Amino acid sequence: MRFEEQLARIKVNSFSYLRADWLMQMIEIFGSACELLKQDAKTISKEGKISLESAENFLKSCAMLDAEKEIEKTEKVGGKILFNGEEDFPKRLTEIKEAPILIYVRGDLNDSERASVGMVGTRKISPYGRRAATQLAGDLAQSEIVLVSGLARGIDSVVHAEAVKNQSATWALIGTGIGRCYPAENRELARAILDTGGAIISELPFDAPPLAHHFPRRNRLIAGLSDLVVVVEGEVKSGALITAKMALDQGLDVMAVPGPIDSPTSGGPNK
Repeated sequence: MRFEEQLARIKVNSFSYLRADWLMQMIEIFGSACELLKQDAKTISKEGKISLESAENFLKSCAMLDAEKEIEKTEKVGGKILFNGEEDFPKRLTEIKEAPILIYVRGDLNDSERASVGMVGTRKISPYGRRAATQLAGDLAQSEIVLVSGLARGIDSVVHAEAVKNQSATWALIGTGIGRCYPAENRELARAILDTGGAIISELPFDAPPLAHHFPRRNRLIAGLSDLVVVVEGEVKSGALITAKMALDQGLDVMAVPGPIDSPTSGGPNK
């Protein structure tokens, strides 16, 4: 892929309010991201079947992002940007329903075909959930299974910490850019993930903030990099259940840790 096309795709990817498969469709319609960015809002609105306002906001977002600085900032922290369609892009992520057009990666994702298990759950972790996540994640890490989660508070943090404790690789799919750590209390854990051969991954621009709509979308990437998904704890309406649904949509097995029938955080797994 030409460097100019890579820069254009980084710009196109910056508008997180539109689905990645829509972006890819538009790239295909116009032949390249470079050509897409040469179009006016009316043309994009018509061809993309979106409102004129959305098309205008899309072009404005693209124009505001400095793609070369994105590459510079990513490389400065030892990261890289991988493009869908190039050899080093994880094959698993090309096969999901809404494949990202690119991902930002800090750390080691060279073993992206290794056996992996996604483990997700509530931020409001209970003592029971902590025990279950610790035991399961520890056993899997000792078996050299890559643990995949979201670096959030609660279950995610326990899962990544167990992998680090056992010197096993773990992949964190985050809902911000790789230039941020959210929540901030996980900075040390994030460093430890990188130090033990793991990776921190995002499809969002380098400095993207933790906006609410980022997290449900990143859940498809957790499922996408997993051979199966385990839900440890989560309410009936929770991000963990969104990940489970996405995993099922991708044809993966989903497993659930049962819990007390009167515990709201076991409502999702029990269901």
